[in-house]
Amino acid sequence: MGRHADLLPVEPSPIRHPVRLVTAGGAVALVIGAVLPWVNYTIDSVSDSTNGIRGDTWGIYVLAVAAGLIAVLSSRWTAESAFRPIQLLPAVLGLAGLVVFLNINVETQQLADSYRNTGYQVSFGPGLDVLLIGSLVCAAGGVASSVVAWRRSPIPSRPDRTTAAATSEWQGCGDFAAELAVGIALCFGCGVVGVVTAVAVTGGSSSVPALAVALAFLGIFAGVALTDRLWRRVVHRR
Repeated sequence: MGRHADLLPVEPSPIRHPVRLVTAGGAVALVIGAVLPWVNYTIDSVSDSTNGIRGDTWGIYVLAVAAGLIAVLSSRWTAESAFRPIQLLPAVLGLAGLVVFLNINVETQQLADSYRNTGYQVSFGPGLDVLLIGSLVCAAGGVASSVVAWRRSPIPSRPDRTTAAATSEWQGCGDFAAELAVGIALCFGCGVVGVVTAVAVTGGSSSVPALAVALAFLGIFAGVALTDRLWRRVVHRR
C-alpha cells in the first residue's frame, strides 16, 4: 500500500492563492518591462534603443525583485511562517519594486535629455509603461500577500487581556495597518541610513550606486526586524 503520507492529498502551492497569483503576474510584467525598450533614439538613418538588459544596470535590480518576489510567493515556508519579518517579505519586495521603477523613470528622463542635447530624436518605449503597471501590481499585491500571511498567524495577545474587540475583524485590519505604517517608516529610515553610509564610505567612486542599493536593502530588512520586535512588545502589553 505504500506510505500513509503518499495517500494524503497534496496541498496546492501557495502561489495559487488569488492574491499571490496576481502579484506573481505583476512580477512577470516586471521581467517583460525590463526586456522591452525603455528609450529609443535615432539620428539620420541610425536608430537604437536601451532597456534593462542593454545599457542600464537598473534592469538587474528589476529582475532581482521579480525573481525574489516569485520565490517568496511560491514558498510554503514563507506563506506558513509565524515570524513577522518573513510574513512582511512580499510587502517589502513589492514596495522595493516600486522604488526601483521610480529611480528608473528619473534616470531614463536624464538619459533622454542627454541624447536630445547631442542631436538625437528620442522617444520612450513601451517598457516603461509595462514596468509602471508591474510595479504597481507588485506593490499592492505584495502588501495584500503579507496581509494574507499575517491573518493566518497573527501575534497572540495576552490571555488575561483578550477582549471581543481585540479579536474582531476590524481590530485585526487596524493592527496590520498600524504595524505596516510603523514598518514603512522604520524601513525607510534604515534604508536612508544605508544610502548615507554607502556615500560616506565610497565618496565619489563609481561603486556608490551598487553599494548604496545593497546597503539600502540591508537597512530595509533591518527595519523589518525592528518592527517585529517593537510590535510584539506593543501587542503583549495590551
